[in-house]
Amino acid sequence: MKRSLFPLFIFVGSLFVLSCQDNSTPDPTPPTQPPTDSPFDWVRQENSFTATLHDVFFVSSSQGWAVGEQGALLSTTSSGESWLLAPSALSDEVLYSVALFDEQRGWIAGQLANEETGGQVFLSQQGGAYPEEQVRTDQPLYTLSMQGKQQGWAAGGQGLLLHTNDGGSTWNSSTVANEETIFSVHFIDTELGWLATEQGSIYRTTDGSTWQPETTPDTIAIRAIQGLDDATAWACGDRNRILHRVMSEDGTPTWEVIRMDTEPNSLIWHDIYFLDDLQGWVVGDGGSIYHTTDGGASWERQLTNVSSAPSLYGIHMLSAQRGWVVGADGIIMTYTP
Repeated sequence: MKRSLFPLFIFVGSLFVLSCQDNSTPDPTPPTQPPTDSPFDWVRQENSFTATLHDVFFVSSSQGWAVGEQGALLSTTSSGESWLLAPSALSDEVLYSVALFDEQRGWIAGQLANEETGGQVFLSQQGGAYPEEQVRTDQPLYTLSMQGKQQGWAAGGQGLLLHTNDGGSTWNSSTVANEETIFSVHFIDTELGWLATEQGSIYRTTDGSTWQPETTPDTIAIRAIQGLDDATAWACGDRNRILHRVMSEDGTPTWEVIRMDTEPNSLIWHDIYFLDDLQGWVVGDGGSIYHTTDGGASWERQLTNVSSAPSLYGIHMLSAQRGWVVGADGIIMTYTP
């Protein structure tokens, strides 16, 4: 009898324990919601490339390329959510500048692999893949500016300026800017353009071929220049200097110097981008990004989620809400206002 009662006791006890448990379905844990307001103006986009990137260009909100050292030609079709190293034969070239005509076609300028001098212009017609050399020069090329499908300019060491009017099939070379190294060239249309040099010179053309020097404050290097119209332009460079072209009452152009009071004079600004007369950005050493909404009367430093403070070399803005910057260590960031 004892042997038969013991299992019965266990069974009854189990029923008692089960009856005391809460069998109601627990409420699911609510998903974690991202904050509605990010504290950062710029947020890093992941990519597997870690060498320095010098320039970035987006032709639409989804399609863009970034270029840099070790032959880096990165492309995205997802607004930068993912970046791919485009298949090519490039390996050790230093690529300094990129410009796209459409989602498949773009130009890249840079320096020959493993050489101190010599440059190249490449054309990719496959979304960044398999770029083909269009022209080779005896000077490195640091900058290019394209106008439409046919017209383009590239420039670099010792005042070398290249021009094509047939989509890159042929390039004509000339020497301008008193043979100073040209760091930046920018055309507004096929005739109105600007260039800036390592010696702090600025030149302007209104016919696409004849360049006239403008009076500048000093001989400190200017790294980037952007014209907005026939009278207005912006530039930036060494010694914490941003330059703004304004017209005096008698019609004489003057380049005013702006410095960020919160930054050291040793800081280098590498690139500048204005959407219009009021809204612009400048990027430089130490991860510095500043933004103005009043035509440069005031500037505000913008926050990023990158703690390593890499130098930033290129910026491209599509709108007041959409843009990208690139720099050292393969850094790519997107604008999140």
